[in-house]
Parts: sequence; structure tokens; C-alpha cells
Amino acid sequence: MAPDQPPAREGLVGSPAERSRDTAGEPADTSDDPLLGAVRAADDAHRAAEVALAQAALRAREGGRTWAQIGESLGVSRQAAFKRFGRPIDPETGAALTTGPTIDPAGLAEQAFRALAAGNVEAVHGLMTHACSRALTKARLGTVWRDVLATVGELESFSGHETRSHDGGALPGVTSGPLVARLVLHHEAGEMVGHVSVNRAGRIDGLLLAPPAGEAEMAF
Repeated sequence: MAPDQPPAREGLVGSPAERSRDTAGEPADTSDDPLLGAVRAADDAHRAAEVALAQAALRAREGGRTWAQIGESLGVSRQAAFKRFGRPIDPETGAALTTGPTIDPAGLAEQAFRALAAGNVEAVHGLMTHACSRALTKARLGTVWRDVLATVGELESFSGHETRSHDGGALPGVTSGPLVARLVLHHEAGEMVGHVSVNRAGRIDGLLLAPPAGEAEMAF
């Protein structure tokens, strides 16, 4: 199984209207600040380096190198290298075995969206990485959900639960990150599609929400 690509930027994509306007209570636009631009560029480089490292470790394993050798190259034990990069497969079922915390992808995604629908942003933030909760402020989450309510009404139920890699490949039976939990949110007057990115530690590091017709444009 190829290592997952991380979301391009931790955050939530709402309606086109939400993405095109300034949100009350949000920080001022800092896109032209060269120092903050350098921070964002370094963050993007860090994410790309993490993906490249995982790919290199798996290629080394496919090339016959041991976890001890990979760990020595990184200055860690073979167990630490395996826990970080390993993708063991159950020989009986063919399903991926857990090397990180066991999670319920569908349950975690539902929990996040139910809390959002209830206006409990603190509960949503409690499921996220620090960076994701900083990106998805209370004002931004509230604005997006108000757009949803105005378009399709109150949340009623869920269906279409799937677990995917960040490039869209199916990951049946996977219960540890990184992964994307995908589900359909049924509202009183229509549907929305939610994608919840979960890292290896079992924390949400990205949350996307769009109409079904816009799912192909979602970043992960």
C-alpha cells in the first residue's frame, strides 16, 4: 500500500461563497506577508518531506532492507521504524493490520459532524490536531455550517461510509491512520459529502465538506 498524501493545507472547504469572502472574526489576510509566507512554505516542505521519507522507507523494505537497517539510518530502533512506516497485512483476510492507535473512521467522522451540527465547536476541536483546530476557527466553522443549513437544512442521518487513502484508493478494513473517512450527510432538503482526514495518531488533520457534485474537486 502506497503511503498516503497529506492534505495540502489542514482545514475545511465549505461553500464557494464561504471561500470567497472574509469571515467575521477571522485573522486578517496575511497572504502577502513574506515572513508568514516562509512559514507556510516550510510547513508544505515538511509535509512533502514526510511523504518522501515514508515512500523511501517502503521502497527500502521492498528492496530487501531490514527494519533494523532503516531504523539505523534514521537513528531509531527497528521497532520505532516499523511503527512509523510499517504496513503489515493479515495473511488470512488481506486487511491491513494496525501499527498505530485503533480508530473507528466512520464513527470519528460522524462524531465530528454531529458536534458541528450541534454547534459544539469545542468538541470538534477536541478531535483535531492543534494545527487543524487553529486553521478551523469557531468563526469559520460556524460560517460554513450556516451556509449548509441555508442550503440543505438540518442534518438528519449518514450513509455511504468508506475509508480511503488521500489519493482516493479504497482501504477496506483499515482502522489506523493516515486515512480519509468519507461519508454522505443527509439533510432535510439535500445531501452533502464529508471527507475527514485522520493522521497516524488518530487525530483529525483535515475536514472537507461539499455538495455531491463538487466531491471530485475536494483536496483529499
